[in-house]
Amino acid sequence: MIVGTGIDVVDIGRIESVLARQGQRFVRRILTPEEIAVYEQMARGRKIQYLAGRFAIKEAVAKAFGTGIGGRIGWQDVMTGQDNGRPTAVLSKAARQRWQQFPGLARFFGTADGPGSLEPNIWESLFIHVSLSHERCLLVAQAVVEWNAR
Repeated sequence: MIVGTGIDVVDIGRIESVLARQGQRFVRRILTPEEIAVYEQMARGRKIQYLAGRFAIKEAVAKAFGTGIGGRIGWQDVMTGQDNGRPTAVLSKAARQRWQQFPGLARFFGTADGPGSLEPNIWESLFIHVSLSHERCLLVAQAVVEWNAR
């Protein structure tokens, strides 16, 4: 069952401009230490695309949980990766512990009784699917949060 969906479109030139102004401060704000390690190994042109992609994925994931990036889910709370070339995303342990503050999950599970009392097990059946597509100037990321209790 679909819990939430999110989408984000990024102008790659905008990310490049922010990076030119803020430099590594911007990179450290958006990327986790593991993502920075991947980023640092890339050629310059690929770095912009990677940074823009991670920015878009994180925004889309936060939207899928009904929050957007901000106080409930921050940049460091969404950790991205790859599985056989497919983009992946998971939430940090700290974000998972705040799940009742996510409007998408609170609507789905409730905040008082029911599945909410099974908090440690909720993440075994909750999956984040992400997709990323780009062309020369634009990049789009989509996230779908799925509940699949068997």
